[in-house]
Amino acid sequence: MSKMSKKRQNEDQGKELKRKKLLSEVARGKLQFLMPDHPDFKSLMREKYFNFAHEPCSCIPTSLQEELPWALNILHHHGYFYRDWVKVKGQTVQTPVSRTLIGEPETTYKYLGLRLFAIPWCFGDHQVESEVELACGIIGKLNDHFKAVSRKLLLERAAEKTEPESCISQGAAQSPLHHSPNEETKSCSEQKPTTCSPSIEEGTDFNVVLINYMDPKDPDLRLKAEPYYGMGPLAVSWHMDSNLVQGSTVAVYNHTCSSDGDSSSDSSDWMVGLKVSWDIETPGVVVPLQTGESYFMLGDLNDTHQHCVVAGGQARFSTTHRVADCCQGTLPYIQRRCKEALSNLGETENGEYKLTSLAADHLELTETIHNEVEFEWLRQFWMQGSRHAVERKSWVPAMEHLEADWHKMEHMTKLAVEEANVLDDEEGSAIAEVLLPHLEERQKLRQDCLDKFSPKILETMHADFLPIHRPKWEDDDLSRPLPFDLSNIISNMRLVTKHGKKSCISDSESSDSDYHS
Repeated sequence: MSKMSKKRQNEDQGKELKRKKLLSEVARGKLQFLMPDHPDFKSLMREKYFNFAHEPCSCIPTSLQEELPWALNILHHHGYFYRDWVKVKGQTVQTPVSRTLIGEPETTYKYLGLRLFAIPWCFGDHQVESEVELACGIIGKLNDHFKAVSRKLLLERAAEKTEPESCISQGAAQSPLHHSPNEETKSCSEQKPTTCSPSIEEGTDFNVVLINYMDPKDPDLRLKAEPYYGMGPLAVSWHMDSNLVQGSTVAVYNHTCSSDGDSSSDSSDWMVGLKVSWDIETPGVVVPLQTGESYFMLGDLNDTHQHCVVAGGQARFSTTHRVADCCQGTLPYIQRRCKEALSNLGETENGEYKLTSLAADHLELTETIHNEVEFEWLRQFWMQGSRHAVERKSWVPAMEHLEADWHKMEHMTKLAVEEANVLDDEEGSAIAEVLLPHLEERQKLRQDCLDKFSPKILETMHADFLPIHRPKWEDDDLSRPLPFDLSNIISNMRLVTKHGKKSCISDSESSDSDYHS
């Protein structure tokens, strides 16, 4: 198991333990939650949910208010929303909410192990022609507006603070709404500590918008009841938004409509719920949402609190504007990684490939990147089906180029395996020991991809959404440097490693014998 997989498993186990503890308390009776009509609601919001802001329709310019329903309905009409298949507790499940991702060009966002590839909201010198491109541009306009609104709200909240010295201690470059340790509840202090919170500009520089759509009247949906407070049926269960820059703001626009897309004229009954993470003492809160309204989880609220969405009776769109942690999630990033790996690949005078170095650190880097590009990029993109690829046509040439680089890395692995077999026992064993864990992980992850969808699930899927297993080839395909099934190579590398260790033991015993003779 890779370090990343072990870390994710440990985090999941920790969350499950906390969840069970919370449910054991709930067994004694539902926890308390407050709504805006409760006399203690405002004081509780100020004390425990200070970084939450609920803004009316007037928060958005009238012209943009008129454009947004059209843009959302265009994306829906052209089929850009679909329910994702994700892994939850080892099971492949379909999300109840349909989603699409729009954002900065060449940017991705990952949640529940699934990488989403952003449809761009700007097109450089390309003239916007299609309705979809125009709709994406409107989402980009809302994103720019929410940046300004978020910064204004952060400054207003900072001015309202009764203890400004707590902000000063965090440093001038940091967001004024990052809590100091003595402000945290016990349960929040258990969260991952923030070592450096972003500035206001950095923490509101939204680079992706995850847009959600749900029609609760869809007969295929089976919504679960909220388990802790009895708030109602959940469209989205309790969670923190993941893979974001820590301490960054999340902005959300809410739009409800009829199932055919007509704007709602009736009062909406959708709600957002909030609670302090893993806290059974502090009451939760529920805030009703009207169409056209917005809410903001400012500063580090998303890091210290959880939120859920309680389903209403009408169809709903929500645009969620995020500062995705893109240090490993952009196309330029993975292109740099490929270039780094391929720097160890040279050519002989005959034009054949050769490794420029057999040093362990060079081999380790190449094999790590080899797995990264295959499983974090290529398979993530193609497993989402042909329609996904067509809708993200700007990504296809990049994926093809990444696959060409990956193919060269297959050659590099083959060359390293050959060297491990022809060098003397000690040197060959050293190479095999580097290769073996990466080959084992590659074999396991390939099988996981093949097994992700059961035959029963595949029978229910439309052809446009069937997973594409790419790259995939037959083991006897001579155009490929290595077989798809790596079992024999893994067995071979284990033998090389074993022989090397035997040789080392034999040499050591011989040296001892010579010393004592």
